[in-house]
Amino acid sequence: MVKRRTENKMGKRILAGICCIGLLTAAGCSQNQEEPDPQELYQAAVEKNGELTDLDMTMGTKMTLEQAGETVEIDMNVDMLMSGYNTSDLQYQMETTTSLLGQNIEMTAFYTDGYYYMETSGQKLKYPYDLEAITEQVENSMGGTVSSEAMTELTAEKEGENTRLTFTGDPEKMTNYTKEILSNMQTGTETADFTIEKAGGSYLINPDGYYIESNVDMDLLMNISGSEVSVNTKMTSTLKDPGKKVEITLPEDLSSYTEVSQDLLG
Repeated sequence: MVKRRTENKMGKRILAGICCIGLLTAAGCSQNQEEPDPQELYQAAVEKNGELTDLDMTMGTKMTLEQAGETVEIDMNVDMLMSGYNTSDLQYQMETTTSLLGQNIEMTAFYTDGYYYMETSGQKLKYPYDLEAITEQVENSMGGTVSSEAMTELTAEKEGENTRLTFTGDPEKMTNYTKEILSNMQTGTETADFTIEKAGGSYLINPDGYYIESNVDMDLLMNISGSEVSVNTKMTSTLKDPGKKVEITLPEDLSSYTEVSQDLLG
């Protein structure tokens, strides 16, 4: 009887010891598996995306301008396929729809072999375009990335297998970024004087380390011809299947496009 009680006590002690060891081990693992630094995660994603040569992207920009109780909205949506990015064999296809004052402006553009081709409003035009210049234009059209130096706060949170990085932007440091976006839109606001009031957004990073979604939201005051205009700008982008080869099918009638001087198009 005494022996059985002793064995029971010993068994309980062993079980307790095993539980303690398990808890200590779990605590040790928890301490060792540190959460990745959001800044490092963001910089690594920017670098990794920058190494891609093939892109399948959708982008959207929505601007809401308010002045004296009146509101004007400008929407731009872009579907882009690109191969040979950051190489001498760059090709891309871009479908753009711009909505302004109840009208939709459709444009299809291609780039191949040193020429930029565009079809809009029933016209098919082409002109020579330097590779370095077109690469810069493409970077601007993709919106670029927000410099980490312009972020006052950056946090990370898991969303399933992905990680959402949410940032708050420094209004003053975000100004240059905004100017690039407005200049790319070419809506007459690119030379305006403006002040950022609020900026923020997020990037969604997949398990492979690519950011596959970006969102930027900004409020600013703009001075146009002496008049103050409040502007809200929302920009989004989605990258599909990063790392996957992209095939671009060019139109068979590119030779029929009328060659013009780029200067004539502004």
